[in-house]
Amino acid sequence: MKRTTLILATLALLLGFASCKESGKDPKPGDKGGITALIVEPSTLTLELGTPEKETAKLNVKWTPANVKATPEFASKDTKIATVSADGMVKAVAKGSTTIVVTIGEKTAECDVVVNKKGEKPIIKENELPALLFDVFWSGDKLMSAFNGQTVGDDILAYEKEMGRTQQGKVAFNSQMTLPAFVNKSFGLIPAVSYGANFVDRWCCLALVKETIENCPETMKMLKKNGFSDVKKVTDKETGATVLVGSHDKKSYIRLTAMPTDQGKEFGAHMLLMIGKSYESDFYSHDMVSTAVDIPSFEKLMTNDIAQIKEFETTLGFRKINDKDVSKTENIGFTVIDEKTASTNIMMANYINKPSSGVPFITSIPLSIKHAGKLASKETVAWMDANGYVPKKDKDGKHENGWLGGKGYFAPGYAYVSKDGKAEALLYIRYIDMAGLIVATLQISPAEQKTSLSKSMIQPRAGLKLSKEVSPFSRLNSNVR
Repeated sequence: MKRTTLILATLALLLGFASCKESGKDPKPGDKGGITALIVEPSTLTLELGTPEKETAKLNVKWTPANVKATPEFASKDTKIATVSADGMVKAVAKGSTTIVVTIGEKTAECDVVVNKKGEKPIIKENELPALLFDVFWSGDKLMSAFNGQTVGDDILAYEKEMGRTQQGKVAFNSQMTLPAFVNKSFGLIPAVSYGANFVDRWCCLALVKETIENCPETMKMLKKNGFSDVKKVTDKETGATVLVGSHDKKSYIRLTAMPTDQGKEFGAHMLLMIGKSYESDFYSHDMVSTAVDIPSFEKLMTNDIAQIKEFETTLGFRKINDKDVSKTENIGFTVIDEKTASTNIMMANYINKPSSGVPFITSIPLSIKHAGKLASKETVAWMDANGYVPKKDKDGKHENGWLGGKGYFAPGYAYVSKDGKAEALLYIRYIDMAGLIVATLQISPAEQKTSLSKSMIQPRAGLKLSKEVSPFSRLNSNVR
């Protein structure tokens, strides 16, 4: 946020200078066209009691337009921790944290101040990170399992108890996320964490960190010791802020980002660390081609005639039969023809006409579904409609959605039904733990069977909804995959 303010202020400086030069006037503070931006440097400050050269520090204030004559006013939010003089000299008083507020007219800027005692170093454990457990949500002040809607047992709660953080009331992790949290203010690096932050493309655990993005050696050391050895500093293209990004060494679908936060000042925090299990497909290739008629044929599947299935796929022209399936008489698969990739939404399709149990079904892998937010987008609905499928409605007349839980996966999904009512299609995105991959899947089966796919969905629990919000991960420079 402060980095963004600096960028905007620089731009305003150029525009403001040109404006004033043209008018020949020096606007006064408070006048229309006066101070447009105010910056205090540094934006964070650490002082040390008992060390004279570290007990005080001078704040530098800049504003735009630079030719406006103004006198900044300084104030400390807690003079028991630190005071500030009329010329911006900050002096440590007692151990703790406070904020210095700088004001010119209606513009304000802030500097976060931390005061430590001489020689006192915070005790940092080898690991203060939250547990890498994700599929949970908060119901009031209780953590619930997304799989069965039951109260979470000894996993997260036992981990935090052993870690030494205790559950307290809600904590603001940024301006949009306030959740119940596990807290221990004495922790040297990560005093507060929470779980179950649910975005459309991933589920996250959160941590408030005392270090800044610019200077975070202890954070980097802890991440490396706990399986994140390749964490990079990149620029958030949307905000211009420096952030951290990385992925787990062994489970690449577990990814992290860290960004500056203006929340958590009561903990001395300057950074928000988010670690999430991604639901962003590893097979995403291009945006949805809404007009593509390329979905495998349910009608041909139900003929139980391999020759008809092969003829359909050949005529369709998007896929070729897998080499290993050429001579098979059942359960055959097809893969996209390379030169057709850009014009189709399906990468692979398997016709399971003789399953080991249950009814025949088709399973395919879309290459145009990036994350769960695309499962029911207008482009996806248009594509399904072009192929003879429409959204299946729930009892409230809304597009039926929920979660599928099975061995090795947990998946958000949406249900569709063929226009003739004979087939049901379930579009979902899941991670495959054994392979370490995230895969979008389109599965088609006979409708209104006991094995109906949508009947196997875990319906949304109280307080658990499919989010429509995309996490900050999705807009970052993702060079870590």
